Amino acid sequence: MKKRILIFDDDVAVLEVLQMVLDYEGFEADIVEKSDDFLSLVRLYKPSLILMDFSLGGMNGGDWCNLLKKK
Repeated sequence: MKKRILIFDDDVAVLEVLQMVLDYEGFEADIVEKSDDFLSLVRLYKPSLILMDFSLGGMNGGDWCNLLKKK
């Protein structure tokens, strides 16, 4: 079974490169570009690992991590 990784970044070019590399290495990589979709996709995909940009617009990566801990 492939490990699923969710990548959260507001830079589409970064998302595409990371997804391509992780897919090549045998991971199932899903991307999130919009913060509105992040929590619902975490629930849907139940990833083994989440990679996220710390300097996202609005809430930063630390804020998102704290929110995930509460859920």
